[in-house]
Formats: sequence, C-alpha cells, structure tokens
Amino acid sequence: LCFVLALGIFLRFWQLGSVPAGLNIDEVSEGYNAYSILKTGKDRYGKTFPILFKSFGSYQAPVYTYLTIIPVSLFGLNIFAVKVVSAVSGILVVIFTFLIVNLLLKKEKNRVGLIAGLILVISPWAIFFSRVATEASPALAIFLIGFYLSLKSTKFVKLFPLACLFFGLATHAYYSERVISLLFLLLFTWINRKSLLKYRNWVIAGFFVFGLTQIPHLLILKTGAFSTRLTQVSYLESSSFESHGGSLRQITLGRVLFITREFASQYSAYFSPRSLFFEPDDQPARSIPDLSVFYNWMIFPY
Repeated sequence: LCFVLALGIFLRFWQLGSVPAGLNIDEVSEGYNAYSILKTGKDRYGKTFPILFKSFGSYQAPVYTYLTIIPVSLFGLNIFAVKVVSAVSGILVVIFTFLIVNLLLKKEKNRVGLIAGLILVISPWAIFFSRVATEASPALAIFLIGFYLSLKSTKFVKLFPLACLFFGLATHAYYSERVISLLFLLLFTWINRKSLLKYRNWVIAGFFVFGLTQIPHLLILKTGAFSTRLTQVSYLESSSFESHGGSLRQITLGRVLFITREFASQYSAYFSPRSLFFEPDDQPARSIPDLSVFYNWMIFPY
C-alpha cells in the first residue's frame, strides 16, 4: 500500500506546475476567484462568498474554488497552487477506493484492494484529472468518502449522518453529484433498511443533515445560475431534439424515441471497449493525446 501511494503521489505531483503546460480558462477562473476571495472576500465579479462562481458562459461549483484558497495562501497565485486540490483529491480517491474494495470483498481484501488501488494510480484518466484543476476531482473524492462511511454505517449507524454530510458536500463540488448523491443515498438506505431502520433516529438525523446542505441550492433554485449547466449539456431540451432529432422529428413520438436513443447511446458508451481503451476524448482539453480512459493493454484483464 505504501508503494502504491508513493507511486500515486509521484505521478500526481511531479512537475505539477508545468505538466500539462499552462492553464485553461476554467482553471484560471478557479485560481483567480480563490485569490480574490482570499484577499477581499469577494469573487472577481464583486459577489461576497458566492454559492456558485460565475465563469465564462457558465457557473462553477464552489468547493474547488474555496479549497484552493488554502494552497494559494501557502504558495501564492501560481499554476502549482491552482492544481494542488486536484492532486490531493486524486490521492484520496486511491485511498478510499482501496478501503471500499476491502470492505466489500473481505475474503480477498489485501490482494484485490491493492490491485484496485494500483490500477487507479496508473490509469490515464485518473492521472490526467488529478493534474488539472477541475471540480470533478474533489467531487469524486468527497463522494467516495461518503460511500465508505455509508458502508461502515451498516454496522456503526452513528456514522450515517457523517456520510450524509459528505454526500451533501459532494453536491456542491460538481453538478453530476446533485443527482448521483441523492439517488445513491436513497437506494443505499432502501437496500440496507433492515439494519439501518433499527436505529431510525440516526437515519432521520442523517437525512436532516443532508437537507441542511441543500439549503444553498434552494436559495438559487429559481435563478439561471442553478440550471445553466443542465441546459448546456441536456438532451431533454426541445432545442436539442430540433437540432439532432433528424428523421425522428417527423414521428408522433419522435422526441420520446430521441431521448431514449440518446440515453441508451451515452450510457452504453461508458462500457464500450472502444471508448475505454482505444479512443481519446474528442476534446483535447479532456484527455492525454493518443490515450483513452485506460491503456490498450488493460483490455485483457477487462
């Protein structure tokens, strides 16, 4: 485990300030807003401790920016400081993946947990996103901490409110977690209802804690800031159907078929060997050149 973590730290922190070179506009926004909050308590638009940070054509979830205040105060406003939160998050993801696998597969915990951790340490996607300033990095780390605590809560129910706290914080780290955290929490509680509901007060307390973390979302629910990102990426909008529906636009239930097709296509893409092992992301800013999510040779254990 020490070897896996040491390798993970090396691959995530070695020349972090220069590889990959420079910062994209989203990273610049994260870093400068953190610096502005540190110095003035306001973002670059003059908003005092905002719930969401206005960026270039969209809004950024706040957790990454607020956490970046710490390295910016320690190392100054530079590329390394802006990326530190992602790198640390990458290490936390490795640690909690190891712990979660150990908890789920108790009979083979040492071997399987270490293999899972090692695969994660060397995987191109995990290395890349640990070396760029993206909200997805701390979001995944926070979610996995909540995941681990929720598994532990089936035996130590007092941990359930703490797990709910991390799931709630994850919703402020990245937009996807607004859906994923709530669905996971509800399904986890239902699946483990026999063990959890013996201590109903702790479960109620957990959901109360989760509810408290959602108050900031409710405060901006009716603003454009809350739904801008969903509008940009959703295929549920009528405009998406009009632009990409093709011949389905001529059919009575064409929009329903279009949404079904898009969901099936995008969901299955996550399990496609071509997507996982051979094709890099279409957006150069989202992947390492000529590498897919995993290395080609990893298709054999897959």
